[in-house]
Amino acid sequence: MAIEGSTLLCVPLVAKTVEQMAADMAAAKAAGADLVEIRVDHLSTFRPREDLEFLLKGRPLPAIVTYRPKWEGGEYEGDDNQRFEALRIAMDLGAEYVDIELKVAEEFVRLISGKKPENFKLIVSSHNYQSTPSSEELGSLVARMQAVGADIVKIVTTAVDIVDVTRMLPVIIHCQQALRSYAVVFDAVYTPKVTRLLREAKESGAAVVSGLEMFIRQAMGQFELFTGLAAPESLMRNIISSL
Repeated sequence: MAIEGSTLLCVPLVAKTVEQMAADMAAAKAAGADLVEIRVDHLSTFRPREDLEFLLKGRPLPAIVTYRPKWEGGEYEGDDNQRFEALRIAMDLGAEYVDIELKVAEEFVRLISGKKPENFKLIVSSHNYQSTPSSEELGSLVARMQAVGADIVKIVTTAVDIVDVTRMLPVIIHCQQALRSYAVVFDAVYTPKVTRLLREAKESGAAVVSGLEMFIRQAMGQFELFTGLAAPESLMRNIISSL
């Protein structure tokens, strides 16, 4: 149910009950929305598995599930571990997207490592409610999000002047064109085996070397340096493939 496209209209659902959220989701579909963002941090009471199953089962639109904490502009004030578990449940129940804040993304990525469904996309987000950073700072922010494992980056800034909007344009253009200039792309990430970077690089015509291949080659080199013997490549590959 995940969708691809350059511009999509997303409707946030911020009702206090799951019943009203479900009704709002149907209304968003009727109004022509492409997807919805389910803001579970706005619910008056929230039972993660029961409420997410109710909201995601038979949904009329693809869904982003967000559980935003107070420190990033949301409503949730509890423990991050409980929040991570709710987002993991959303992923397991088939949500197309989950949104996690850059500040804690690395920890959440470790939690779901090796468990991501094939069509699931992780959104890593950053929110600046005071200003719009420079294009250079925004570019660095994008790189940090990609490095931590984002399938999609979300950057929210506050424009205090109309020219602030122009700072985002070079970043958008760079993200669209960056992969086209590379002949070979290496990715050190080995879970998942095929990352978004590798997929898009291959689509752009570049030769790709996966993190798994790099991992195996590093292990072979270390074995040979340590023992002076030829590395058992087939055995190593069989062990990795069985994990």
